[in-house]
Amino acid sequence: MSTQSPLPDWLTPLREDPRAPQNLRWLNEQERAEQDEAVAGHYASGWPLGVLWTDTLWEAHMADLPKMRAVATGPTINGRQAMFEYTPIVFTDGEQLFLALCYSHPTYLWLPCGRDMGELARLLRGYTEAPRLARAEFPRVHRACMGFIQQNRVPNPYSGELVAAYPHDLQRHWTFSPFADTYQWGSAYREDPWEPSLAGLNQIDVVIRSREYVKQGDNEVCSFTRSTVFSHSYFKMELHRSCLWVMELRYDPSLGGGVSQAFNERFGGGFPPDLPVDLFGAILGFYHYPAETITVEPDEESFPVGLQAYTATICHDLGALTEALRRYAKHPDVNVRAAVQSACITYNLGALAEEFWAEETDEELLELYRRMSQFGVSGPTYDEQGEPPDLYPDEDDDDDDDDDDDDDSFDDEEDEA
Repeated sequence: MSTQSPLPDWLTPLREDPRAPQNLRWLNEQERAEQDEAVAGHYASGWPLGVLWTDTLWEAHMADLPKMRAVATGPTINGRQAMFEYTPIVFTDGEQLFLALCYSHPTYLWLPCGRDMGELARLLRGYTEAPRLARAEFPRVHRACMGFIQQNRVPNPYSGELVAAYPHDLQRHWTFSPFADTYQWGSAYREDPWEPSLAGLNQIDVVIRSREYVKQGDNEVCSFTRSTVFSHSYFKMELHRSCLWVMELRYDPSLGGGVSQAFNERFGGGFPPDLPVDLFGAILGFYHYPAETITVEPDEESFPVGLQAYTATICHDLGALTEALRRYAKHPDVNVRAAVQSACITYNLGALAEEFWAEETDEELLELYRRMSQFGVSGPTYDEQGEPPDLYPDEDDDDDDDDDDDDDSFDDEEDEA
């Protein structure tokens, strides 16, 4: 990072701007050089853990970084664990100011503030003083299919090797994340059960609570929810049958600052344009297919997979789910009707399934219905980790032997991010 060029002249009057944050501390020349050196050192060894990089994103970040100079710092805030502290830093590229919530955030996730101290104050206050909202209080909800476990990859923190995104591997990934809280909760808890600070708990208490809080609700889809570090947004990862991941994001769009919109314009990706930067950083690098982008064509071989992805993404909306299944329930292809019935069973739509069975003419499907009527359909079960049993492949399995559910139909869309 540059420590030689003088600071721009337009910065001097901003220091006296009455709208400047009261808790902003301007750095002297030595402090600026030390901060620049610390940031450069963080990235000197290559891709840091906790961020899902691509070659394109890394190259863009490393191209931007030398242009930036630290000029001020904001108030240090504590993460949920007392050991984690985060100090926002204000940078300039010579043209405008940027707010980095912490230097572990890549440059493409720094909040642009122009030369507007009012905007800087708004964003700094919004991210360092964000309230912890109840689930229903978040103004915005966004859902998207992520594809199957085997399609998403996260780095193993010990080997650096990219591995399939099983729940345990995601937990390890987010343990190193500068965006997400370490601790999660299962579908048995609608609200965040963790205290804002865990400083008063010993490690044994934390372990006990961790095991308790990942419990899943009866007949609920397996899910793991976390809060983000700064905006306290919720991001929930739902693991549907067939090992299909769906994300649900709950957030305050006023904190977006245009970062995800600028990312879409620069790199592509189709993300909501108003995501808070810590929420965006937490999900960036995973597949992202909102319902409206998922192709569901009965005449295509990929129909069962498309229907799985689509219904999983909209399963929270009973009206939309019912409408989607009715659309294909009378299709002449028995395989299409079987996929519809499977979705009814998956999401406990017994009355709707009965309606479709009443008009069914295929003997094999009718025989299946008779057996189900006689013996019933068991609901989902989960182990003490809150995960479906037998989820993980045996150690002797070939790592390259992906699940049958790892369908290539998701890979036809752009996924640069």
